[in-house]
Amino acid sequence: MDIIGGLIILFIVALVIGLIVAGIQIAVMKIGFVRAMLDAANKFYGTTRIKVGRILLIVSGLGLMIALCTTLYTWHFTSVARHARGTVIGTREHTDRDGLVVYAPTVRFQDSAGVQHTVSSSFFQAPPAFHIGESVPVLYLGDDPQTAHLDGFWEIWVPPIVLGIFSTIFLGISLSFICCRQLF
Repeated sequence: MDIIGGLIILFIVALVIGLIVAGIQIAVMKIGFVRAMLDAANKFYGTTRIKVGRILLIVSGLGLMIALCTTLYTWHFTSVARHARGTVIGTREHTDRDGLVVYAPTVRFQDSAGVQHTVSSSFFQAPPAFHIGESVPVLYLGDDPQTAHLDGFWEIWVPPIVLGIFSTIFLGISLSFICCRQLF
């Protein structure tokens, strides 16, 4: 190999080493830039994240208080309510946005004084859970028979349970927003 060939190889090796060193420097600068951007984002979004977390904490706290109140009311209602048998006399229809038709039963029952009352369920289902003429259990307040509900888990316990579950989920989200200090 002559001197020119050796110089060319030396030049290529130096060029490759120079490119590697330059690449490492660019990568280090890029990492520094990325780290600086993440630090800035954490400072900005950190305060915003904490504010959002506090708002969600208030909302979830209110939701949990409402869930507790509705649970206590439902428990009290079921403990003092009187039992009766009612007859389904009709169904109310409701069509949702997707065109699905859902049904809620309307029930007539007789209280302990022999007076007839009618109660409509607020729980819609498809297909209808009850058919006209079917006998169903009813709970009503003795001093106010108009306050009556069908005696079933879905009708009585689902609203406070669902509210409690969603409020607990929001509580977890709010605590994660408040407690987590870094984005990554």
